[in-house]
Amino acid sequence: MTLPPILTVLEIPQKCLSQHSSAHKMRRFTIHPGNGDTVWRAEVDGCWLQDTTMKKVDYLFWWYSASERSEITILVELKGSNFGEA
Repeated sequence: MTLPPILTVLEIPQKCLSQHSSAHKMRRFTIHPGNGDTVWRAEVDGCWLQDTTMKKVDYLFWWYSASERSEITILVELKGSNFGEA
């Protein structure tokens, strides 16, 4: 499937992208797409951005809702502890 323009512009490496609607580390985040919806997940920390001196989120999700005809970009930080750093 063709990447959405926003993910192409951001130049996210292909190895960091997948068409998954969930992510988990110590916690879990899940999008429940409807019929015709499209979801892309980009692994940010440690894949797309590898600079260890910079704080960054774990995942970026891009979701196209067919019923709403709209795009949503969601940044997700999954924390099991150190909530103040989120």
